[in-house]
Amino acid sequence: HHLSDLLAMIPFAWVASNGLPSNQGYSQDIKISLKDNTKIYANYRYNNLSGLYRSTNRGSDFFNIFQLQSNRDVDGITSSGQNANYLWISTYEQGVFRSVDDGANWTGPTLQTVRVRNLAVDPNNDSTVFAGTGENNNDGGIYKSVDGSSSWTHVADSTVGNQNSLNVVTDQYVPNRVFAGTASDLFISNDSGNSWSASSLGFSNAPATIVDNAIHTIIYASANGQGVYKSENNGSTWLLKNSGMGLSSVIRLAQDTNGDLFASRVPGGGVWKSADGAESWENVADPVWGNANTWGLDAKGGRVYVSVENIGLFYADNVAPSTPTPT
Repeated sequence: HHLSDLLAMIPFAWVASNGLPSNQGYSQDIKISLKDNTKIYANYRYNNLSGLYRSTNRGSDFFNIFQLQSNRDVDGITSSGQNANYLWISTYEQGVFRSVDDGANWTGPTLQTVRVRNLAVDPNNDSTVFAGTGENNNDGGIYKSVDGSSSWTHVADSTVGNQNSLNVVTDQYVPNRVFAGTASDLFISNDSGNSWSASSLGFSNAPATIVDNAIHTIIYASANGQGVYKSENNGSTWLLKNSGMGLSSVIRLAQDTNGDLFASRVPGGGVWKSADGAESWENVADPVWGNANTWGLDAKGGRVYVSVENIGLFYADNVAPSTPTPT
């Protein structure tokens, strides 16, 4: 390979974000504000410290807006679809916190009786919040709040029961549809979490789920050790779509405004991009990262963000077309 050939294989120019405390660590969750894509939120874990950081300039600079004491983790981040200043975070050992002034002040914690792994807010109603919980086998489940996270009720649906929930996602497009990836399957609710049905994905540990932003009957879900599955019928049937990526543990999925899909992996690393609805994947990561784990991931408005373990948080503008690998 000539250098020009290698450069042609890298359509992305990655830029390091400033302001995070150290290159030794990672963000397991990166979220672009639903209301304002210049605002980016990232949790950051290093040296047994964990905090929440915000950028107001599309990832160039981050500032700390929430800090937990040693050995406490900020896990999940979710923003409001209605109000750009409403923000919720889940902390694994201390419950749920909420801010209505973009992190200047926080209320909480609530839901301290269980280990909270992640949160999702109804994009059409800030009062309705879901929490995925659990640490060990069957000590968790889905919790729902109808007062903005002040109080919580365990969703007593026998289908989901007390299964650990690795992710809970509210549908941005189809009202009242909620997804929960548990230790046994991906579950779907069409009535705002009151009742659930298994999606027949049929594998354990689905840590990421997204709904296609153009065709809302298409759902993508990750599977540990497998890759990405795609359903074109609201989750009734699934096909494995890992061409180019191979069998791998995808930890996060994101979709840019133009429809491009991105995936991060633990282990294995890379930033995997598909421009054809998950039919094929290519690694657009910076080669210097090697196979360092890639964690938090999000994309919107032509910019993709990723956390590379022990290297940093980076962004790139998805402007160049993907170039076929030179032969």
